[in-house]
Amino acid sequence: MKSRKLLMIPGPIEFESEVMLSMAVPTPSHVNPDFISVFSNSLKLLKAVCQSESGQAFIVAGTGTLAMDMAAANLIETGDKALVISTGYFGLRFAEILKRYGADVDILEAQVGDIVPMDLIEEQLKSKKYKLLTFTHVDTSTAVLNNAKSIGALGKKHNVLTVLDGVCSVAGEEIKQEAWGIDVVVTASQKAVGVPPGLALLVASQNAMKTFEQRKNPVANYYGDWANWLPIMKAYENKQASYFGTPPVNLIMALEKSLQLIVN
Repeated sequence: MKSRKLLMIPGPIEFESEVMLSMAVPTPSHVNPDFISVFSNSLKLLKAVCQSESGQAFIVAGTGTLAMDMAAANLIETGDKALVISTGYFGLRFAEILKRYGADVDILEAQVGDIVPMDLIEEQLKSKKYKLLTFTHVDTSTAVLNNAKSIGALGKKHNVLTVLDGVCSVAGEEIKQEAWGIDVVVTASQKAVGVPPGLALLVASQNAMKTFEQRKNPVANYYGDWANWLPIMKAYENKQASYFGTPPVNLIMALEKSLQLIVN
């Protein structure tokens, strides 16, 4: 680069010096005891940021789109009904992801710059038995902020799994996943989480995990299958080494540092 330029886009953002320094070290093994401790703490801190003490955290090499894809792949089976609340480009993207896994998708699309009214969402939820509802907390394409607390309450009322796309909002907007009844929060590293691109981050409620465990068919995505990743996350939570795919160790070291700065 000819000169240092200030990055002023939604993401990747400008990163804290401490975060960058934490990853500027020789890459350790993913079974190194010090790294195991870092991974364990990162999973704990991610749940703290989402305010989901009982949730299951996943930290996987990938992007926010992968996190969205994992939520859809693991919770949707062919013929399941899903409702997408769209306030922009990324809401419509979620609809396309859900369709790939066989979901019967309805879309409530807001006018540009506006939200879908809560009474309209509830009216739609009353009209069919939906399994899943997705919404973009803040859609980068429109900057519209959805009321996650109210949508979570509607999901609980109508016994529908709620998935919050928080790629643009986690660590930047208030999210009380457990208290608000949000079943899955998905995000990525490069925005308010404050880490260079490369991490797909997800926290699933116990309700979401139970739904996954009761699937009738295998997940149609080998890399994104929670059955492959859950034993890995559980092992690292318990400070034990495990392997499915080599984790991006330097990025996870940066993640721990950034989440510590956020939480503290």
